[in-house]
Amino acid sequence: MQKGDYKYCLVGTTIAAFIISSISIFLLPSWKDPFAKNAIKFDNTPVHTKRRDSTMKIEHKPCTFSNFQHAMYSEGYFPGKGRWVLPSNGFQGFNFLPSFCYLERHTPLPVARCFGRRNWSRILTLGDSTGRKHFAALVTILEGNGYTCTLLRAEGGEYLPDTSYFEGTHQVGTLIKEPRSCNACGGVRYNCIKDNSTIHVEHLGLASWKDTSLQIPPRFNTTLEFYFKVYLKDNPPDVIVLGLPFLQEKTQPVERNTQQLNKFISKMTQLVPLTTTMFWLPAGAESTQNNCSVTNNVNKQIVAVNRALFDRLGSRFLNTSDAWFGFYDEHALSCSAQPMWKDAESLGSAFYDVLVHLLLALFCA
Repeated sequence: MQKGDYKYCLVGTTIAAFIISSISIFLLPSWKDPFAKNAIKFDNTPVHTKRRDSTMKIEHKPCTFSNFQHAMYSEGYFPGKGRWVLPSNGFQGFNFLPSFCYLERHTPLPVARCFGRRNWSRILTLGDSTGRKHFAALVTILEGNGYTCTLLRAEGGEYLPDTSYFEGTHQVGTLIKEPRSCNACGGVRYNCIKDNSTIHVEHLGLASWKDTSLQIPPRFNTTLEFYFKVYLKDNPPDVIVLGLPFLQEKTQPVERNTQQLNKFISKMTQLVPLTTTMFWLPAGAESTQNNCSVTNNVNKQIVAVNRALFDRLGSRFLNTSDAWFGFYDEHALSCSAQPMWKDAESLGSAFYDVLVHLLLALFCA
């Protein structure tokens, strides 16, 4: 081969390699690490708002846990893709349609049969005022499915806890109370009855990672310790619904929040019974206008904490035999819901009703 032939051979080989690699881009399936750090883009929320009409194409798979878990694996994060639909064409209320499934919100769920099959009779929501909204939505959904719910007791709407709510459960010592950072997150309990099905629904206030508003020193020095080692000791919940983060954590540095979140998860691992099913709900956006802007520092903190939560517990959320579960990306859903409302109450009760309906549908659809 002459010297000049090498040049033509090299050029031909390069062109052939380019053609083959170009074709392979279109023919070979793409793969994405399900736990990649950039699996979700904060400034490109994949949710939008539409009015429902008869020509709107929908996914016909049910919103079951298995389909939800598959979507979580595919996205490498809490599922957040889908669309809000506003009332139109005779449909009641509004609904969120995940991209991977379809659920008619106003179709009753077989809650009694579903909960009975799983032996769920004591449901606890835990958290600040957002957790209290999850609780209120749960009661609303149960009533909408034929239950009669009766208020048993409730704390007053004050920053200082009402220790009378816990009477008869702390004979081990004197219950000390300190002000909380929220005045709408106190304890409340309902009994909900339908035929032979009775569900005890309760909310307990928890305003920070290290909440100390209720304690019995020297043995129980945090609110969590009082709840699980004293108040709930003899009657632990079958299900816990926990929303993150809490009120005063939203403005802390990300590094500090991540450290405290990890310690909180470790503490919950120690305190929550192995027989208890637990849902970890990512935090939603603030209920104010334009706070989903990428320039909003609080919003960035919320997304960072949600990401840290998935990074820490994602493998458990994807384990079908684990009792801890993730949920939809409440931040993405709340950001996209805000254009439907024009005041500070944009994330009102109707929004949380949809969320809890989606939560129950994971096991009862």
